[in-house]
Amino acid sequence: MSVSLPPVTAALLGLEHPHALAHLRTLQALPEVGEILLWDENAAALAETVATQGAKVSATFTDLDTLLARPDLCFVIAAPQQFSDYLALSHYCRPPS
Repeated sequence: MSVSLPPVTAALLGLEHPHALAHLRTLQALPEVGEILLWDENAAALAETVATQGAKVSATFTDLDTLLARPDLCFVIAAPQQFSDYLALSHYCRPPS
């Protein structure tokens, strides 16, 4: 017996990493992903990505707290450009309750 689950909402954090757009295309190809949220500090990079590769992208964010507060968010892929950005993101990692 197969179980059909509704599509989930995923987020991609960071667009300027060399592999970020490949991650985006992978999310777009997955039938299990219904919506994609994008975060980057660079609003121009967000706008360009939506204009050229915006399939399934439902919202963009320059404020990470706002994106991570979305109750429908199922998982994220973090692809920041610099190591210091990984350190900044690490405080969002919380152990399961």
